[in-house]
Amino acid sequence: MIIYRVQHKNGRGPFKPGMTQRWAEQEERPGYVMFNYNEYITDKCKYTGCGCESIKQLKKWFTENEYNTLKKLGYNAVKMYVDIIHNSDEFQCIFGRKKPLKKNCAIFDLYKEGNND
Repeated sequence: MIIYRVQHKNGRGPFKPGMTQRWAEQEERPGYVMFNYNEYITDKCKYTGCGCESIKQLKKWFTENEYNTLKKLGYNAVKMYVDIIHNSDEFQCIFGRKKPLKKNCAIFDLYKEGNND
């Protein structure tokens, strides 16, 4: 399974205390839900995160302007293989991986022409 997300080279996404005011233009995100990651951590999949099952979903989370600001702050859109999708809805998913989120990710340009998945 492949998921798409925006993250820093350390694997951390941009929704962390003090960070969103540096890049966010939208007041609310589509279907924003805080997941309790701890309930999904297992011996087989120690690493969890939120992402999207399509590029189209990811574009609902980040406008082109926001994404360009995030790139200047060291964030990129990435796609990665995950071992399990624990929970999902029409906007996002919470997933598990055996590898850290910063490992084996492919960076791509979210707003490059043709990225409409």
